[in-house]
Amino acid sequence: MFIIFFFYTLFPLVETIITSFKSETFFQDNGFVYLDNWKSMLQDEIFHKLIWNTVIVVIGELVLLLPLGLLLGFLLNARFKGNTFVKVSTFIPYLLSGVMIAIIWLFILDPGIGLINAGLTRIGLSSWALEWIGGVHFTPYSVVVVDTWKTVGFYGLLFLTGLKMLPKDSFEAAVIDGATRVQQTFYITIPLLKETIKVCAVMIVINAFNSFQTVLILTNGGPNNQSHLLTTYLYRLTFTQFDFGKGSVLATILFVFVMAFSILILVFSRKRVGE
Repeated sequence: MFIIFFFYTLFPLVETIITSFKSETFFQDNGFVYLDNWKSMLQDEIFHKLIWNTVIVVIGELVLLLPLGLLLGFLLNARFKGNTFVKVSTFIPYLLSGVMIAIIWLFILDPGIGLINAGLTRIGLSSWALEWIGGVHFTPYSVVVVDTWKTVGFYGLLFLTGLKMLPKDSFEAAVIDGATRVQQTFYITIPLLKETIKVCAVMIVINAFNSFQTVLILTNGGPNNQSHLLTTYLYRLTFTQFDFGKGSVLATILFVFVMAFSILILVFSRKRVGE
């Protein structure tokens, strides 16, 4: 087990950190430049913008997907006609490829040919037609919407699984004590779902940090690199410009961010449970 962990996790991580202190390209290795790559990256205005964009995507998806996934789980757990249809229809987007979903939303969000702006213009609300993608401000928020639409069905099924596994004894006792449905939800169901919520939160954060295809197809980081995320700019530096040193800086920062957010979620959820 340790050998697998070493070769697939520890060694690549250490190698990436070492490379971040070197001037290395696809063609040559110029040796160590120590903190030059880090100084250059941290002083770059594009770096500040892509960090901000990434934080918007991570927090936005966490804020949207957790409650929406939980509500969808409650809905799917109820018995009603068409339950199976709702399960299938909400899960289908998760099965589609990221490229296909990005192309679908490209024709919806594009400022020039998109359905949203075309519809707003047609009903006389052309002043509301904005640069949903490709502009300076709204691209990360559009990425949040697209990723939420794609994955909410998956998290809904995870919460549904958690709801199915809850012990019935607690709810039967609550009914005997006169607890309402709302009281049962907030004082029994949600606390018992703490592990599911914790797992879903960590998965949402990791997937949000790894968001790549959506941005690459919708905007390719434009205009002037203003809509890049950590992952897309990392890709550009490493596999387009072949600047492995600066690419490794971004990869190291991405790793630190993912670990920090995940630890914060675990610590916060543990404190909440303790309270």
